[in-house]
Amino acid sequence: MGVVTQFDVLWDELTGIEHMQLFQILKRVDIEGQDRLIEQRLSDVGLSDAGNLTVNKYSGGMRRRISVALSTMGNPDVILMDEPTTGMDPVSRRHVWTLIQRLKHQKSIIMTTHAMEEAEILSDKLLVLNEGEVKCVGSPLELKKMLGKGYRISMICKKENVQQVLGLTKALLPSSSFLETSGESGGLVFNLPINKVNELGSVFAIIDHQKGMTDTKNIDKKILNLSNLISDVGVSQTTLEEVFMEVSGKNE
Repeated sequence: MGVVTQFDVLWDELTGIEHMQLFQILKRVDIEGQDRLIEQRLSDVGLSDAGNLTVNKYSGGMRRRISVALSTMGNPDVILMDEPTTGMDPVSRRHVWTLIQRLKHQKSIIMTTHAMEEAEILSDKLLVLNEGEVKCVGSPLELKKMLGKGYRISMICKKENVQQVLGLTKALLPSSSFLETSGESGGLVFNLPINKVNELGSVFAIIDHQKGMTDTKNIDKKILNLSNLISDVGVSQTTLEEVFMEVSGKNE
């Protein structure tokens, strides 16, 4: 078993490489080929140039990365990770994500995280806990389909055109509901239930028209009018953040 604890358990007087050698001895790993493995793991977590530095010279993010590398020593079948990317910059986090994605095909990795983006990218199965209670279990896609609100459609228009845009949007997307106005630029956000995905055709027709990909003669007049009133339109799926807010009651 490999473990990444919440707080890094390291010895300031040892270098990163010495830590890895020590863990290999503790786990009774065959010494043959260990240098190559250590070099590979340091590269995996972006610490190739810091292997010979003592850990007391490591930043918080570097200490976290060496802890992740140490958890893989001894080729464990199971690795437990408690918020492994805490304190890391985006580039370092991407290094660790790539390593975890590669390892999870041969090992069972159980990880806790507060970052919904991280949970969505890395999880094959996701479990949401709230105040110690299991709220839901499933793949990210299953949870979004089961508990998500559907699709979010955002549009940007001039303030004087807001009422016209609202009317045309309701005509083109009858199942949609108006959620909010965002920012001072006339941004409008709508929600479309997941089982009404067929209505999104109108939104994609607007996108095609704005990119000059359709002939004006062949386009629905309502779509043409709405396209001329808005400067931008976008579609996104429910996020895991919204799923968490829903199951934990935070939306209330």
